[in-house]
Amino acid sequence: VTELTCTTPFWNFVDATTSISLHGPDGGAIPTFTPAAFHFIHRWFSSDSDSAPAKGGKLFTISGDGFHSQAAYRCEFSSRLVDVSVESPARFLSASKVECAMPAWNHSAGPVLLSIFDLTSTSHLLHVDPQGAHGATQDILILPGWDAITADT
Repeated sequence: VTELTCTTPFWNFVDATTSISLHGPDGGAIPTFTPAAFHFIHRWFSSDSDSAPAKGGKLFTISGDGFHSQAAYRCEFSSRLVDVSVESPARFLSASKVECAMPAWNHSAGPVLLSIFDLTSTSHLLHVDPQGAHGATQDILILPGWDAITADT
């Protein structure tokens, strides 16, 4: 056999490199010719929307790598115009997706920054945009909205 497949365990450290060793059925280490290292990647790329109504309730699906069912995540929406933010818990969907709802935004409509936090390791996740640039946030436009329009009589 020239190939071995292993499932990685839950990794509670953000963007860390660890060594890998192989052990036989008796627990003894199996020598390898080259040191093996594995880099755990915990990052997000995008959300499925770039706008939300100020009344809240919009669900955002966040795509990335390294999400885990045993971790706790939070979405934070921070204004670019004033020093205010709102947050909501994120729900684990898969190793590549989490989901969070935009809370009601009772502040000026306009651009906000979306950040994702891993509450298990108390850090924000690295955001990698489609062009490969690294940062911590993605812009979301908060739109003022109407629930109904009536004719003026």
